[in-house]
Amino acid sequence: MANKLLTARSAGQVGKQWPSNFVKCTESLTTRFNQPYNQQRALCEDPRVIGAWFERVQHMQAIYGILDEDTYNFNEAGFMIGKILS
Repeated sequence: MANKLLTARSAGQVGKQWPSNFVKCTESLTTRFNQPYNQQRALCEDPRVIGAWFERVQHMQAIYGILDEDTYNFNEAGFMIGKILS
């Protein structure tokens, strides 16, 4: 994204260490690493319970007018939703 913005301004490219330097200089940002999904936990998930939760989220979005682009792809622990490592 940074390179696209620079290209639009006819400027150069960011360096290889730019992302980590940007995070270090911005106090509100931190980095986290994904962890493998626990297979035993996955076997215990009930699709009906999960489906009901997503229906509730959609209901709340409709009530409060929350747009999909205002919803971010992270859970409360900071893990990307839908990204499961083996």
